[in-house]
Amino acid sequence: VNVLLSYRWPGNVRELINEAERIIALHREKDILTGSMISERIRKDEKIFYGGGELSLRDAVERLERRMIKNALESCRGNRTRSARHLGISRQGLLNKIKRYELENSHGS
Repeated sequence: VNVLLSYRWPGNVRELINEAERIIALHREKDILTGSMISERIRKDEKIFYGGGELSLRDAVERLERRMIKNALESCRGNRTRSARHLGISRQGLLNKIKRYELENSHGS
């Protein structure tokens, strides 16, 4: 299930619905979702993101944090106050992280 949560879903809801329908169609007899039921392309994205288990916890957390900040800035069209609110952190905390991850030029800031 973490694979589904960490995937970026570039096709948004439509892609998620298609994946859910595919899993249901292929695994009707199953009551529990397992990682092997999920499309290879989605599982592959998680391996790329997490480094296939080769990353340290610190590196994985930093990669996730950086990705979430970039996504928030994108979805809030560069508005840092709204992005910080969306992420549940202070605006100053967001500014510090933007500087730390060298995201100053992201999304027209």
